[in-house]
Amino acid sequence: MALTTEYGTLRKETLLVKYYPRQGLYRLNVNDIESVWEEAEEYFKRKDYVQACEKYYKVAEECVKILSEQYAPNVIKEVKKIGNWSTSFLYRAVSDIVKNIGWEGRLEEDIFREGWKSAVELHIKGFHEYSLDESTIKYDKDKVEKMKNLVEKKLREIERNIFSGNTASLTSFSNMIF
Repeated sequence: MALTTEYGTLRKETLLVKYYPRQGLYRLNVNDIESVWEEAEEYFKRKDYVQACEKYYKVAEECVKILSEQYAPNVIKEVKKIGNWSTSFLYRAVSDIVKNIGWEGRLEEDIFREGWKSAVELHIKGFHEYSLDESTIKYDKDKVEKMKNLVEKKLREIERNIFSGNTASLTSFSNMIF
């Protein structure tokens, strides 16, 4: 099994999806997520909205995948059985993450769920259907950015702990002040 697989290109470089053998999963790392975000912003500024929408969605998707490793273990087990992610797994992961982090009924739940819903809209209506105007894309990308900003510290912590083998030191989001 190859340890990386090509995701596509990031600017002129090939972006590789890394294999995390301990988790048995392929995904982007946190630094790559930030690079994809920057590329999406460049596309948006150039008014290449189709590509921008796809990149914004990719950022949200990868955020959900990384958080799932810690906060949606049942979904991860099913993904491993099937061998790949599906939209239904991603939606279930979002719900499990919200519940297991302790965000239910809190502002963080709204930010996370609205970011995910906006990402899906960008993917379907902006990338596949080409039916979103600039102001709608801006509204949705702002929701995705809030989602990304909400979880960025946690994503880095999860990734750090993957390589150290330490999951006991993960701090609870519910105790963090935003």
